[in-house]
Amino acid sequence: MGRQQARRVVDRISSLSDELICYILSFLMTKDAVVTSVLSKRWYPLWRSVPIINLSDEHVTDEETCLRFGQFVFSVLLSRDVMQAIKRFRLKSVYKGNNYSNNQNLNKWVSLVLDRRVEHLELLVHTVPKLFPMDILSCRTLVVLKLSGFRKVNENDVSSVELPSLKILHLGAIGFRRDRCLLRLLSGCPNLEDFKVISVVSASHDSCEEFKSLTKLIRAEILCCNINFIVEALYNVQYLFLRVNKEVSVYSNHLPVFSNLTRMVLSFDKYMWRWLVKMLKHCPKLQILEVIEIGIGDFDENWVCPKFVPECVSLQLRDCAIRGFEGSHDALQFARYIMGNASALQTMRIYSNKKLGSNAKVKVNEKLSQCKKHSATCQLYFFN
Repeated sequence: MGRQQARRVVDRISSLSDELICYILSFLMTKDAVVTSVLSKRWYPLWRSVPIINLSDEHVTDEETCLRFGQFVFSVLLSRDVMQAIKRFRLKSVYKGNNYSNNQNLNKWVSLVLDRRVEHLELLVHTVPKLFPMDILSCRTLVVLKLSGFRKVNENDVSSVELPSLKILHLGAIGFRRDRCLLRLLSGCPNLEDFKVISVVSASHDSCEEFKSLTKLIRAEILCCNINFIVEALYNVQYLFLRVNKEVSVYSNHLPVFSNLTRMVLSFDKYMWRWLVKMLKHCPKLQILEVIEIGIGDFDENWVCPKFVPECVSLQLRDCAIRGFEGSHDALQFARYIMGNASALQTMRIYSNKKLGSNAKVKVNEKLSQCKKHSATCQLYFFN
């Protein structure tokens, strides 16, 4: 009975068009899609037409399986019709053995993918140092590019960048030799709309005065980045997430005016409330602000609410939230400052840290409830 039911399921799927089956297979890892070739003669070639290739060496445990994985990648890429486009290619390499053959093969794999007019490319290579695949930077069909794990990117690697179709660029665990390396990369992306960096560092800082701003950028997330010009480059965004810590040079004295910014999320390693108010002065249209407190430091002890009120706070701000709230003097003062000056504020949300005891939560809630509210419609919410 079980076999008969299985046959009926296979028959139903087989009645679908090749295009629809390939679409279904695109949700599988490529190694699993290849296995379906044994189902029947009709299924045998279908995996070769799947527009999405998703590969990972997470199953690799030794040098032999590492070598077989490399051969499999070549087999997958070379078995496809050269004229058949690859919509998306994702490669995750985490094996930490001593086999460097796949490191050398990476550029060859990328070259084969680029020849298939790829639109979405993800390379996550958290293993041995990888040679940066320079050919990527001249791919005119790329719309999405996500790179992670390239620790040594020098000026020669980014000497020529031409990515006219690129709209989304995400970089993680990337090491640039100089600030201008990232500058050159971004300068070749005139239509970039979404930019994200996590743990991106530069070994040497230099002047980036000639940088052309990203005029079409809408969304940016900057988490742990020490490159000097990075904040100035984001002036046009509507959404901004910044992970702020002592080492990040985000405390620049040359903050631009974020004339289109309506939503901002700031995550603090230390409490930088004075800097936050300074930042708010440069965000005239900000409507949603979220502050995430991480850790306790000695920054801005006994912070006093400034008399000056940024335009966005007095006229635009509708929603403000503080997460990780531990009842510190500074955080409490900031909440009072916002509620006491924001005429359009609708919601003030406080999310307490788990470390805050029950009695402390009650006292903090009472203090916040007694705060003066400039907006008659403001609702205060305190979440445990």
